[in-house]
Amino acid sequence: MWLQIRSFDASTTFTIDNLSRLSKVTFLKQEIASRINVPLENLNLFFGGKKLLDGTLLFDYGININSVVQYNVSVMKNEDTPTEQCITFDNDVKVIEENELSITEETRFHKDQIVDVKILEGQYYSAKILRVYNEDIQVTYEVKFFDRKGETVRTVIESDIMPRALNKVKYDDVEIGRYYLVNYNAVFPKERGFWYKCFIKSKGRTKMTVELVCKGIDDPVDIKFIDDIYAIEDVHSIDYKDFLLPNEDDNERYWALLTRLNEPECQDCWDNPSKKCTSCNCYICGIKQDDNKQLYCEECLQYYHCYCLDPPVKMSDLNDDEDWYCPDCRNTDINDKSFVNPKKRKTTLNLTRDWGHGMACAGYSDKSRLMSKDGFGAIPGVEVGQSWVYRLQAAEAAVHRSPVAGICGTAKLGGCTSVVLAGGYEDDVDMGDEFFYTGSGGRDLSSNKRTNKQSFDQELTRFNLSIALNCDASLNSVHGNEAKNWRRGKPIRVIRSYKASRHSKYAPELGIRYDGLYKVVKYWPETGKSGFRVWRYLFRRDDPIPAPWTKKGKERIEKLCITIKLPNGFPIEKLQNYRYDKENIGDSSRKRKHDAITSQTTYSIPSNVLEIMATDVSNQTLWSQVKDLCKLGCGFLSAARDLLTCVCCYDIYYKPVTLQCGHSVCLHCVKQLFNAEMYFCPNCRYELETDMKFVVNDKMREVLNVFFEGYETGRC
Repeated sequence: MWLQIRSFDASTTFTIDNLSRLSKVTFLKQEIASRINVPLENLNLFFGGKKLLDGTLLFDYGININSVVQYNVSVMKNEDTPTEQCITFDNDVKVIEENELSITEETRFHKDQIVDVKILEGQYYSAKILRVYNEDIQVTYEVKFFDRKGETVRTVIESDIMPRALNKVKYDDVEIGRYYLVNYNAVFPKERGFWYKCFIKSKGRTKMTVELVCKGIDDPVDIKFIDDIYAIEDVHSIDYKDFLLPNEDDNERYWALLTRLNEPECQDCWDNPSKKCTSCNCYICGIKQDDNKQLYCEECLQYYHCYCLDPPVKMSDLNDDEDWYCPDCRNTDINDKSFVNPKKRKTTLNLTRDWGHGMACAGYSDKSRLMSKDGFGAIPGVEVGQSWVYRLQAAEAAVHRSPVAGICGTAKLGGCTSVVLAGGYEDDVDMGDEFFYTGSGGRDLSSNKRTNKQSFDQELTRFNLSIALNCDASLNSVHGNEAKNWRRGKPIRVIRSYKASRHSKYAPELGIRYDGLYKVVKYWPETGKSGFRVWRYLFRRDDPIPAPWTKKGKERIEKLCITIKLPNGFPIEKLQNYRYDKENIGDSSRKRKHDAITSQTTYSIPSNVLEIMATDVSNQTLWSQVKDLCKLGCGFLSAARDLLTCVCCYDIYYKPVTLQCGHSVCLHCVKQLFNAEMYFCPNCRYELETDMKFVVNDKMREVLNVFFEGYETGRC
């Protein structure tokens, strides 16, 4: 399995694979430490608010596939003892468990002083010094951030601290060749971002070019906010008492000392705590209070106070495991009383739902847990060519989580996970393995319109930005960009709808169909057929499984007996509303087709595969059970998958190793067992030799590649 690894400030995210639930925390720390190039003893891991301890297993913390594990790096106090930080997210001061050291008297900075602290990437944040430690090698400071999300307290060294920059410098007084503190946004240069120390290269009447003192931005950049330039104070020329935090009763001086305009989380209210805002707070009242009593609608993406709803909702009646929808987005039967208690929803949805009305806004009757919302790539168990009648079914299967929007993903999630081709834009061109896709926006959808003509320019924000982030190229919000190596981009699941068949011969005749993984080759703005600017994307297929419209793809669909999935209680006569093949619409013809399929009572294993099975002496019992499944016909491969699944990673055997007891395990799974000093078979507890050599069963591997073509792709 794989895990998402993320730093506390969410600035760094990457994936670690080749793991299992029996992997040791120590092994995971070694993998992360080698990836980010830090000493192992300085690395701390956290999951679900708990610190992961050495010697324990991932299983002990309930860590599953695609879980997010956070990390932070502590600062060494000396060559042997790191500063262990126990993180809490309270407003109170965090306690650091360590040996008390004497506070120095000769330091550049002092306790309770407000300073600017540089983090690893080079941004500066305001912080208060909680403790000062005098060490033989260097002075160490424990600081508490005021304007930084996520991490509250950090231990830093003296070179990462400078006096709080309070004095603004007029643009006319800025001198070339000196250092200042400026605001810059690396993603959107025209918007407010973070504070950086910079060296002034040149300046004009309304433009200033600087070199930022940070990692990752080597070229000179232009600064837009020339009215927000701060002088960097000389630590020897200031009185630190002027930078002590005043009483909160002195509100004006209190906030002037602590706050500078960083990149706001909300562009509407600019994070003003006293201003009502329906964008970042309750959509009904807009009052910024009671965050713990706010509900988040998964459809309209708005917040609601539980007591502002009509009728009010009790937080204790809600189920944390289910998504919540506001009254405007929910569409259930009038007699459905499960609004205040979603636990009852399961008993009513399938009985009272009218499948012909309001499916785009219907609630979930089930939801896949195999992939998180920010999961990229194929969904386990969902085959290429799988079809559904409704978009909601694809959302429940986690293939495309949005029942309405054609693009699923945000910039905060790191990119786009899936798109739907439904022929909604006149600029779309579908060529099968490649297609030109048009971004979202540019249409007036007021008065509750579902669609409309293009009436204004599109922007590279929100959903459009998420697709651009999948491209293996730096972000360019003006001219677009082209991937250096398009195969290295993040994969996007592509779903085609029958509605696109009026423009594309590759669209399905019925419902919607999953067509595999695609990558973004390039993106660019252009004037569309409507006369307004649109953002265009070139998608290219990068999936080892043959496309469903090809000859091999059709043979594979027939071989696996992949058919359209109907919702529970769906009336068969309504299939004619979805452009289904008329020969198979009627009950009698459909019944005959169904009888023809089910009459194939046996599955034929190729003769060359039977020969390989016969030579695999150590797995004769297993192969005998597999052969008995041939009588299931179309259900053979599904049942065989259960027999050929590893008990450690719950996936098909990858590089299988047959143990002395006759059971098989994936190569990386058995290695993880031995790394955890668990020298026994995970199936039957048979004791294994501690010096056992791991030999891949190539015969079994060859059979698996015939049964499940392409299943090894992307695994290592």
